[in-house]
Parts: sequence; C-alpha cells; structure tokens
Amino acid sequence: AEEEQEDSRAGATNQTRSVIRAIRLGQNNVGGTLPSEIGYLTTLSTGIWLYDNKIQGTLPTELGLLTNLELLELPSNQFTGTIPTELANCTSLRQFFLFDNNLNGTIPSVLFEPHQQQHQSKLESIKWERNRLHGTLPTVLGTVTTLQEIGLLGNTGLTGTIPTELGQLIHLRMLSISCPGCTNHTLPSQLFQLTNVQVLTLKDMSLIGSLSSDIANLTKLVLMDLSNNYLTGSIPSKIGEINNLTALSLT
Repeated sequence: AEEEQEDSRAGATNQTRSVIRAIRLGQNNVGGTLPSEIGYLTTLSTGIWLYDNKIQGTLPTELGLLTNLELLELPSNQFTGTIPTELANCTSLRQFFLFDNNLNGTIPSVLFEPHQQQHQSKLESIKWERNRLHGTLPTVLGTVTTLQEIGLLGNTGLTGTIPTELGQLIHLRMLSISCPGCTNHTLPSQLFQLTNVQVLTLKDMSLIGSLSSDIANLTKLVLMDLSNNYLTGSIPSKIGEINNLTALSLT
C-alpha cells in the first residue's frame, strides 16, 4: 500500500490514509474464496496477482467496481462458475488471465463492447485456456483493436466457427484456440491479414480445405499449430519465405 497525506480543511492536523493500488499474493498457498468485499478497494489500479493458489468459489461480481484496475491475474486456482458480465465496467483493464481454472458458461460478449462511446476497451491480453467455457466465439472480439494476445486453448465446449472479424486485430501477436465442437469450415482468409502474429494455434477446429499461399503474409510467424484438423492439399511452397518460423505442426 502507498500512503498519501491529506491536509485537514480545519488546518489542525494532517490525515494519513492508506491507498491500496495492487495486491500481490501469487504462489502463496492462499485458499478460501475471493471475498465480495474486494469491490470496496476502489483505489486498486496497478493490478491483482493471485495466480497459482488454491482459491475456490466464484468470481465476485463486485470485481466490476474496480474501474481503474489494469491487470487481473487469477490463473491456476480452483475458481468455478461464470465470468461476471460486471467486469465490463473495468474499462482500464489491459491484461485478464484466468487460465487453468474450472470456469464455465459462455464468453461474455459484453466484456468486449464499448461501455460508453468514450470508453473503448483497452484489453491487450486475454488468456483463458483450459477452463470449461462453451458456446461460440463472439464476433465483437474483432473490434477490440488493442488486443495482442487471445488464448482459448483447452475449452472443449466451444462451438461455431472462427469469426472473420479477428482479421481486424492488426496488433495481435498470439492467437491460440481449440474448438472440438466447431463445425467444418475453412480457415478464414482474413486471418492472413494478421501481419504481426507470432504464434498461431488453431487445434481441433474442424478446419477443411487447403492452406492458402497467403500464409506467407505472416512474416513474423514463429510457431504455427494446425493439428487435428481436416486440411487437405499440399503445403504451400511460400511457407518457406517465413524466415522466423521455427515450429510447424499440421498433423
């Protein structure tokens, strides 16, 4: 906590108050639940780090009161229930990590919509791998142009198709999704516009068709994993023009 001095209006004394800007308790064997009273800590801004603990229960809706919070990192715990839609009020949030929990429900599209016209989402990284999320991937994800990382591997209940709107995320560096419930569809050509992407993992997506030579547009690609799909045809020779590519899986 940081301390700030306040001058009394009466001029008699100075008042000292503690301002909590961050909670750092990662890897501390913390158990129990995350109390709803955390919503009272409205000065929290830098972040909440509670990764790799034993915290159970649901995510309190009161997290949505922390409108200045920039980082929320709660991975590797035992959280259950759904992702609260109230988190849409956290318009300063940049990193949101929930991987390796037992969360279920759908991906709330409201988290990615502008809360107000002057408050566009600032999200840069969402890592929600290995939960029990289900339903379709919201197309509104493609409007959050600040996104650099999307991690949704290991959510076996996801269905539908890859939104073509993801091709608008020009700053995206990582796109990792698995979707065993997805219907047969081709790899959207719009994804070949992601010229900053370094990691592209689309496993168990029921992808059909052939791999386009436009893959060569992804000049910064380091790792590409398209395993467990139904792709046919030959590997485009232009893939050899991607000089940074060090790992490729098409099995």
